[in-house]
Amino acid sequence: MKQARAAHRIAGARARQAEARLNEIQTELRRSETQAAATLAEKEEALTRTVICAPVDGTIGRRDAEIGMCVGAGTRLLTLGQLDTVDAGANVAG
Repeated sequence: MKQARAAHRIAGARARQAEARLNEIQTELRRSETQAAATLAEKEEALTRTVICAPVDGTIGRRDAEIGMCVGAGTRLLTLGQLDTVDAGANVAG
């Protein structure tokens, strides 16, 4: 009988330790989720302020990216053509 009581006390102590550890992990998880949500909100806000400006005036000749695409640094987004110096040629058949 003494062994059964001792085993019961040990099992109870282990259960309390496991419950305490579970509470710690849940608290850590909530803290991490809160931090992740704050970081996401910050990054989304920064994204809304992102503006891409061309280094020169011109007209878009070819578009390689679309609005909403995720691109990395150095990715070609479009090709600009400068219309201030247009060369034109024509053949006249007679």
